[in-house]
Amino acid sequence: MKRILLIGCLVFLLFQLSFHGQGIAQAQVFPAGYNEIYLWRMEEKKELRSFDSDRSGARFYLDDQYVTEGKYSCKVVPGGGEETKLAVKITGLIDQWNGKNSLFLDLFLPEDHPLNGCFLGLAQALPEWKWIDGCMAATSVIPGEWNRVVFKLTDKMKYLNPKRQYIIYLCFWHDDSGEKIPLHKENPFYIDGIGLIE
Repeated sequence: MKRILLIGCLVFLLFQLSFHGQGIAQAQVFPAGYNEIYLWRMEEKKELRSFDSDRSGARFYLDDQYVTEGKYSCKVVPGGGEETKLAVKITGLIDQWNGKNSLFLDLFLPEDHPLNGCFLGLAQALPEWKWIDGCMAATSVIPGEWNRVVFKLTDKMKYLNPKRQYIIYLCFWHDDSGEKIPLHKENPFYIDGIGLIE
């Protein structure tokens, strides 16, 4: 009996280590049956240098504490704006973008994190700035684990003119009964991959 109990404990510990390995929070969050295309894997500083906070004060860092694939994720440190924003040009990615149904990001929230609102916006940057459309996340987020956040693209967002330049805006906040509550630097969160789903 003791031997069976000991084997059971060892199996449980090995299972836990396979998911957490040396303090790194890891999980497989890739849904089966989807054709995914990664636009940003969060593995190099040059990716993060292409991100802009759109005047929200957010800062972006490579981080190896919370990772779901590869070696790094992007640690997002909010700046106290009404929304924490990550804006990035999708110039050169229009062929990959066109015809896709959804944009996804893999998001880790530490325990008790207040973030519960996610929005994707799309605008034309050149020849003149022009709002295209936006959508709320089709999935909710759970603190303490990796979340596959999915934004279902509207018809206006699915097909873009390859001769123009566009920007996507990822916006995050705490929603309190319809009121947006800013996130602060004490509320960092982690993004490990942004991509498209057919």
